[in-house]
Amino acid sequence: TQATGSGANPPGGTDRQIQFNDNGSFAGNYGILVDSNFNLKASGSLIAKESIGVGTDLGGGRNASDEWVAITTPEHKFHVIGDNTEAATFSIDSAADSTGGAYWSFAKARGTPASPTGVSTNDEIARIQFFAHTGTSTLKRSALILAQADSDGDGRLKFYVTKEGDVDNVAIECYNNQVTIQDQMVIGSSGIIPISNGGASIGGSSSRFDYM
Repeated sequence: TQATGSGANPPGGTDRQIQFNDNGSFAGNYGILVDSNFNLKASGSLIAKESIGVGTDLGGGRNASDEWVAITTPEHKFHVIGDNTEAATFSIDSAADSTGGAYWSFAKARGTPASPTGVSTNDEIARIQFFAHTGTSTLKRSALILAQADSDGDGRLKFYVTKEGDVDNVAIECYNNQVTIQDQMVIGSSGIIPISNGGASIGGSSSRFDYM
């Protein structure tokens, strides 16, 4: 039963509603609830000025300098922390009678959000990075998927794979209707049939190819 409270501002609203100042009066609202399992439920959007931390407080994670340190507040704009039992996972589930599906969207502009301007050649649109802990506090960037744009917005997609400490080793680059492979390509699971820089060996015979 809702308590009547005391003083000038007794609790307002109904059970499980969060009370807040609503136009000078303290009241609850069905749009913001704490359920019986202490889940926070909001019918609107969650908006934060700086950053949002999501996950269990497990005491450590990656900071802005790519080091594994004790984490007490979010180190990134959106930070998920977890372990094997409280997994740091991200899932998008959708069901709709259409051909469309769930997606992530990244946009890049120069200028400011209120007054955007056009991109410049090789401006980075977004990246997905993968880090590994190798026994030191500084994490090793193991792989990277990087999207760039030229001045008219055409895309350049790069796949990086770290080898012997080189974080700038481009394995595959897709740009201008051309796929450039920097590493050796192996075709087939039986035997090694490499295609390397400037030459190829297919089925035991060697020939030169400028492009493939």
